[in-house]
Formats: sequence, C-alpha cells, structure tokens
Amino acid sequence: MKLDASFVAGALADPVYRTVVEAIVQISGKLGITTIAEGVERPDQQDFLAQMGADAAQGHLYSPALSTEALLEWLTLAERAEID
Repeated sequence: MKLDASFVAGALADPVYRTVVEAIVQISGKLGITTIAEGVERPDQQDFLAQMGADAAQGHLYSPALSTEALLEWLTLAERAEID
C-alpha cells in the first residue's frame, strides 16, 4: 500500500492527515500488506513514519529521481561502499 506524498507532507502539521496515515499503516499491517510512504523529504517525516510502523519510505531524503544510467552507477558505488 502506498501512502501518497500529500498525506506524508501534511501528517506532522494536520491531525486529520496524521490520523489517515496512522489508520492506513495499521490496517495494512493487520492485513499483512507492506506500506510504502512516498514523498519523504525530511528526517522528522521519516521518524514519524517509522514510529507509525510504515515498512518503507521513498523520496528526496534518500535520493532524487534518477535516470537508469545514474541508478546503475549509484548501485555500483553503493556495492563498493563508496556512498551512503
């Protein structure tokens, strides 16, 4: 189950968004469905999602969108432990 970036962006400031995120993560967990949060841009968003129990996250906090060529280069460097 993907959590849309708009919910992630609003969850820390708006209790309605926070409740939606929490409910989706809980329901997904009870159904055995992996939850992936989109649009994570800040460490506080990452911390909140981890606290809620989201299984994974994606967004600019980790990496901007990459072309296939750039991704392959990044993976090669990561394999050699030359990047974090």
